[in-house]
Amino acid sequence: MADAVRRPDAALKDRLAPAELAVIRLLIEGRSYAEIATERKTSIRTVANQIASGFRRVGVSGRAELLCLL
Repeated sequence: MADAVRRPDAALKDRLAPAELAVIRLLIEGRSYAEIATERKTSIRTVANQIASGFRRVGVSGRAELLCLL
């Protein structure tokens, strides 16, 4: 059996709150804020706040920088 490939965003687990990690994982998968909000049954504003907070904790300014970090 081949070795399992670890998700690159697994490194964020210890740095982010569970809600931040959940929305950032969906963002990395290419989902829009609206899609994330619908899936998580929350508002787009809440999603935006959670993503911004997660970016601050990780020390990046946006999705592209986060992807480069991972």
